[in-house]
Amino acid sequence: PLNYYGAANYLRGTAEFNVMTNAADLKFGVSTVTTNNEPTALNGRNVYATVGFYRVEGNNWILVTTGNKFSSGTPQSVDISQGNTFQLYTQVSTNDPVNGKYFLAPGQHSYSVTLSCLL
Repeated sequence: PLNYYGAANYLRGTAEFNVMTNAADLKFGVSTVTTNNEPTALNGRNVYATVGFYRVEGNNWILVTTGNKFSSGTPQSVDISQGNTFQLYTQVSTNDPVNGKYFLAPGQHSYSVTLSCLL
């Protein structure tokens, strides 16, 4: 789920999960970010749906790879023995904010994210 942040007019959400495997070294990537439903941005701006794939180590998030609705992320090697908890961080905003406020239009925003996991 995405939460709305009115002060800056954008959406953000996180999802944490664990990966269980016998393999130690995997490659993870954000293959696609597909738009299911998205209102047209205000004032001719473009809407960006960006997904960051992080490994969680204690209270730290270590960025593995990113992707967005315009391009996929490059798969990156991850040593599972260093931790198997991961988090997707998604932000939906527009390009070129004015005074820290994005031009995201009201309405329903829905996206699907496909991750790749290569052994």
